[in-house]
Order: sequence, then C-alpha cells, then structure tokens
Amino acid sequence: MKLHRMMVVYFIHIITYI
Repeated sequence: MKLHRMMVVYFIHIITYI
C-alpha cells in the first residue's frame, strides 16, 4: 500500500493547479 505517494502526488497536482 503506497497511499503516501498518492497523497504527495495529489498535493503537488493541487499546488501546480494554482
């Protein structure tokens, strides 16, 4: 289970979206 990596990717996606 690599949920941590998914969370990081999601966070980066949100930051790059702004």
